[in-house]
Parts: sequence; C-alpha cells; structure tokens
Amino acid sequence: MASNKATKKDHAKAGDQAQAVVIAFGAEMKRRRLQMKDPRTNAPLSQLALAEAAGISVSYVSMAERAKRAVQWPIAFKLANALGTTPRELFFPAAIRV
Repeated sequence: MASNKATKKDHAKAGDQAQAVVIAFGAEMKRRRLQMKDPRTNAPLSQLALAEAAGISVSYVSMAERAKRAVQWPIAFKLANALGTTPRELFFPAAIRV
C-alpha cells in the first residue's frame, strides 16, 4: 500500500511539472509574439497574425498563451517557425533552464 501512495505522489509531481512546462510555453510564446512586429502595421504581432502564420486557429493561440491547452509537437514546430525560434526555446526558455 505504501508504494501505491508513493506512485500517486509521483504522478502528482509529474503533473505539476507538466503544467509548469505548459505555463512556461504559453508565457514565452506570448512574450515573443509581443516582441515581433507585424509587417503590415508595425505593431506587436497579434494572436490573429501568429495564428495565420502558423496555420492554426486564433483560439488555439489564445488557449496556449493562457496555459489552457497543452501544445502538441507538430503545432509547437509551426508556432516556433512563425515566431522565428525553436520549440525548445518556447518550451524551455533560457531564463528557466538550469
């Protein structure tokens, strides 16, 4: 029974770590999006412009930025490409790497 409790704790810890990665990804994606300039308006890149560049929906971009949706690898590559970076930099920004 004790090992079963340890397993539940391990799963909870893994879930917390996964959620931390989702939150970091969304925050980094938003930070990079706002740093980019929309070539049409010279304003910070909008969620719509990023979604169009990545070929995904605006709601997906919004949910990813708010950590309401985990981003799968194929979409991560599309977003990273649209933001001029790599998925690694979005999932694990230099500021949080140890």
